[in-house]
Amino acid sequence: MDTLILKNLKSLRRFHRLTRAEFATAVGVSESLVSLTEAAKRDPTAGYIARVCEAFHVEPNVMYGVDLAAGVLHYPPCECRATEGGDDGQP
Repeated sequence: MDTLILKNLKSLRRFHRLTRAEFATAVGVSESLVSLTEAAKRDPTAGYIARVCEAFHVEPNVMYGVDLAAGVLHYPPCECRATEGGDDGQP
């Protein structure tokens, strides 16, 4: 399991100050899937990542931490600006 993608998925949700339920609704998946993915109990599928990217206008390479233009790994913008918060589903 790629921990960077998991970290970035959670950071994206927190950046937008969404609960897990709100994030799930925006992406079109169940809250359970969001929760299991964030807890690293389920790997995010390519389809799930694609839905997240489409819903939040993020390039998949950014979610994976790869800057294809520069050919290097980096932290995406959502990671740098993530808000603090607990794992209780709140932003």
